[in-house]
Amino acid sequence: MKTRQSKAFPLQTLLVLPFLLQIFGIVGLVGYLSFKNGQRAVNDLANQLMDRTSDVVGQHLQSYLSIPQSLNQINAGAIRRGIVDVEDQEVMDQYFWDQMQVYDLTFVGIGFADGNGLGAIRYEGEAITIDDWDSNQPMSARTFATNDQGDRAELIGTYDYNHFNESWYTAPMSAQAPTWADIYVWNSPYGPYLAASAGRPVYDTQKQVLGIIGADIHLLKLSAFLQNLEVTRGAPSSLWSVTAT
Repeated sequence: MKTRQSKAFPLQTLLVLPFLLQIFGIVGLVGYLSFKNGQRAVNDLANQLMDRTSDVVGQHLQSYLSIPQSLNQINAGAIRRGIVDVEDQEVMDQYFWDQMQVYDLTFVGIGFADGNGLGAIRYEGEAITIDDWDSNQPMSARTFATNDQGDRAELIGTYDYNHFNESWYTAPMSAQAPTWADIYVWNSPYGPYLAASAGRPVYDTQKQVLGIIGADIHLLKLSAFLQNLEVTRGAPSSLWSVTAT
């Protein structure tokens, strides 16, 4: 006659097993909560970084875009006070040429109310030319190469131009105040490019309107400026900085 044998468990196992299950459960719960908290912390840090990066990029961009209007204000003041003689073509050439050595702009110059104008232009690369134009059409605009002193050298191109049809002139003239013109395509002798132009009315010593002083930023240069901003982590870890390379 067979007898049914019951399987015996050591008392120690029976006593310890519930505690082990509780420990495993607590460890698992703590691990899960730690993972969720860590994930939340990473997300918070990422959001802080994006917000901070947006802020500092905005500050750098605002600083970069303030250069044309600030330069226009300086130039308009110099002309109004008679510091710069607009009747002296050589002085105007070198005045604008010198500014192009300091500022990474595409154009800085003046368009007069009579249809004449001149300015320093940086086309492709680093070469700076002096362009002037008058109200007589066609081929009224001329492009001159310059030497290392900013003097006009050889004539390298002519083209049709009338600033009365250009937004960099018409927008601030209409507003009678500093303003940004509509982005426009400048069909230069070296090919077209997109320009963002800041302009403001300029007055003579008798407070009569002479024309519009303007400064342009090539939009590809603006894109390059943003691409060259580097986001770096400082100390403490909550501080981040953006620098231009």
